[in-house]
Amino acid sequence: MAYVKPGVEVTQTQVSVSPSLISPDLGTVIIGKPFFVEEVGDYSYAETYSGVELTVDYAGLPSGAEVHTASVYVDLIGGTGAYAGTRVNLNPTTDFTAGATSVVINANLGTTYSTVTGLESAAAVEIGYRALRTDLSSFLTMSSMDEIDSKIGSTISYNPLGVALHKAMLNTAGYVHALIVAEDTPNQASNEFVSADVPFGTLKTQEIYTIVPLTTTAAVISACKTHATTYSAPEEKKERMVLAAPSIPWQDADGLTTTAALADTTVTAGAMKEAAYGQQERRLTYVFPDTMFVTETRHVSTLTDTFRDAVQGVTGIPFYLGENKTVTVSGTKYSYKKGLELTAVVLNNLKTDNTFLIVESPVPGYIGAAAIGGMVSGFPPETPFTNLAITGVSRLKYSTDKFSESDFNLMAEGGNYILVQASSTAPIYCRHQLTTDMTSVERRELSILKTLDFVAKFMRNGLNGYIGRYNISPAFIKLLGMTLQAQIIYLVKNGHVNDIKVLSIAQATEALDTIEVSLNVAVKYPVNYIKIDLQF
Repeated sequence: MAYVKPGVEVTQTQVSVSPSLISPDLGTVIIGKPFFVEEVGDYSYAETYSGVELTVDYAGLPSGAEVHTASVYVDLIGGTGAYAGTRVNLNPTTDFTAGATSVVINANLGTTYSTVTGLESAAAVEIGYRALRTDLSSFLTMSSMDEIDSKIGSTISYNPLGVALHKAMLNTAGYVHALIVAEDTPNQASNEFVSADVPFGTLKTQEIYTIVPLTTTAAVISACKTHATTYSAPEEKKERMVLAAPSIPWQDADGLTTTAALADTTVTAGAMKEAAYGQQERRLTYVFPDTMFVTETRHVSTLTDTFRDAVQGVTGIPFYLGENKTVTVSGTKYSYKKGLELTAVVLNNLKTDNTFLIVESPVPGYIGAAAIGGMVSGFPPETPFTNLAITGVSRLKYSTDKFSESDFNLMAEGGNYILVQASSTAPIYCRHQLTTDMTSVERRELSILKTLDFVAKFMRNGLNGYIGRYNISPAFIKLLGMTLQAQIIYLVKNGHVNDIKVLSIAQATEALDTIEVSLNVAVKYPVNYIKIDLQF
C-alpha cells in the first residue's frame, strides 16, 4: 500500500434522495364553437342614414367568419334637431335586412319613427352581431380574462365558448384551455355540434384533465366519455374526466315525453336516475339543472324572445332584471325592482330611456359545468365539492324551483351532480359531488377520483426521469424506494392523502426490464353524514 500523509479523508456517499416533486395541474378544457361578437358602439361606421336605402358592410369581421343573421341588430342615432343624439333600436322584421356580409337599412324610416327628428339627416349607424369564427387554432390556452377576450372574443352569453371560459376562469387560479370545434360545413345559426367535428386527435396530445363539452347532444357527450376512459388507461398515461350537462328528459305521469310545464317531476327524476345509472362511469359526471342564469350587461335589442331563441341556446326562458330601474313613459313613472321578469311590456318601457340593461340571462347547464371545471383545477384535488358554492352563475331554473327533496334523492340514486339554490338570490352549490358510478363510495365521490388521478400524475412526473437512464440493481431499487418515500411525504404533508404505504418494490419475473411497485393509498373520505343518537 502506498504511503499517504496523515490527515482527514472524507468520502461522500448518497444515502438519501431529494427528487424533483412536480405537482400536476388538473387543467380544464372547454370544447365549443367560437363566435366573434360585435356590440353597438364597438365600431364607428362611416356610413350615415339619410332616408334612402343604405347598405352597410359589417365591420371587424374576422377572415372566414360566418355571420349569424338572426343575431344582427341595428341602431340609428338622430343627427340634427331637438332630438339629435336620440337612439332608435330598429325592428329586424320591418326596418332592415341582415345578409352574410352587410345590412340593408330600409328607406323612409323617418316616417316610421316620426318623433325622432333628424333621423333622416345623416343619422349615425351602429350595428351589433355575432359570427362563427373559422380562423382559430384548434387548441388555445389562456391565463387571464384579457387573454380570453383577445384569443376567443366576447364573454357575453351568446358566445358560449367565451362565457364558459369566463366562468371557468372565475373558479380557478391557473389556466383554462379551449378546444375549437371545426365544422366541415359551418353552422353559425347553432351553438350545438356533432362529435365528428371535435378534434379529438389534437386533444389526445394535450396534458389536460377535465373535459367540458358545450353541448347537450348525447352522441358528443358519449364520444367525450370514450376519449376520457381511453386515455385514462395506464398505457396512455393521461388521466382525465368529463363534466357534461345533458337536457332534462321531461316526462309526464305515463312516462311520455312532454314539456317542463306539463311534466311529472317524480317520473322525470326517475328518468334522470336511469340515464345516469346506465352510464356507470366514474370518469363521467352529469351536471344538472340544464338551465342557469348569468348576470351581464346587454343591449335592449338582444333581450327579445326572438333573439334569445335564435342565439342563446335556450328557448322560452325569460330574462330577469339585474338592477333596479325607474323610467317615465308618456308622463307615467314606472319603477322596476331587481329580479323582475323582463316581459315584453317591461322591456318596451325600459327601452325608452335605456340602451343597455344589467340582466340575468338564461344559459344552458353546460355553463355551470364549465364553472365546476374551473373548480377542479382551482382547488386542491382532495377538496369535496358537496355544499361548496360556485362563482359566476347567479340563478338556477328547474332545480329547487321545480323538484322536491324526494325527487332530488331519486335523481341522486343514479349518480347526478345536482346544483341547488335556497332562493333566487342565494349562493349556488352542489347537493352531492356524485359521478355516474354509484357502485361504491370510492367510485361515486368526485373528490376521491380527483385525488387518485392527481397521485397518479404526480408519481409519474416524479419517476419519468429514471426511465432509460439506469440499470436495475439493488442500489437502484433502493434509490427508487427513497424517491417514492419522498413523494409520499409530500402528498401526506400537503394534505392530499392520509397515507400511502409501499407494499412491495421488485423486478418483474417475466419482463426483466420492469420494476413493479405496489402501493396502498389511504384517500380522504368526505364527511357526508353525521348521525346523532339522543339518549334520555
